[in-house]
Amino acid sequence: MQVSMDLKIKKWDPRILFRSLRHGFSAWLGVTEASSTQLTLNDVAFSNVKTRKITIGGVGVSDCDFNFATADNITEQPIDLGAIVPALARVLDVKTHTEVAFAHAVTGTASRAVTTNVATIKTASAHGLVTGNSVVVAGMTDATYNGTHTITRVDNTTFTYSLTHANESETPDTAGTVTFSALALAAETGNATSGNQFIASATIKALNAITAQAQTAALNNAPVATASNVWVSATPDGKWNHITTGKLAVYVTYIEVV
Repeated sequence: MQVSMDLKIKKWDPRILFRSLRHGFSAWLGVTEASSTQLTLNDVAFSNVKTRKITIGGVGVSDCDFNFATADNITEQPIDLGAIVPALARVLDVKTHTEVAFAHAVTGTASRAVTTNVATIKTASAHGLVTGNSVVVAGMTDATYNGTHTITRVDNTTFTYSLTHANESETPDTAGTVTFSALALAAETGNATSGNQFIASATIKALNAITAQAQTAALNNAPVATASNVWVSATPDGKWNHITTGKLAVYVTYIEVV
């Protein structure tokens, strides 16, 4: 098209030609062929601030770049997001955003019992609990067992908690459910395994939870001669194989040498 007989713009995918008929000027505005994300002027890159988004999901969550591994433990999991930061680039900002809330799977009950004011609950499948977890027991046929309790793990399908109740031998009860009263999933982000150079450990379980590192702190990480990897390390208060929902987006913004 032609604007006031002065500036002529012609589309030439993936470039646009700017031409001044009055001043005999012309220039191509385009993008690099390799990534199609960096602006060029006459095929020379000039826009060099970029943001990479990487997603991490709970066990089995689809449409994620990475997933926390299925594991019958509460061990910290470091995930290597790859060489996100190019050689000589300066990291400007790193943040995480929880797009889908992280939650613990619900476990059904199999039986109940009480001995000397200690309740024993057996679950229909592995519960993923550890000693000290706070859980919500609900729906039991004997409602006295219901409530929020701090448990002691016995094995994969059994736990106990204090309960003022007459002694009761093991009784089948499949009506109940067991869930975490509060799921704690903490994560940190750094440029080394289990490092927190960018984001210190913070809870990421809640929907729309955002953690970020101030730019000045990110700038303290000097550029290096080779591409730099970014890691996210997370630790749950329950077992990994029971955290079956949740999606975390990690945003890394850097200024690249051109």
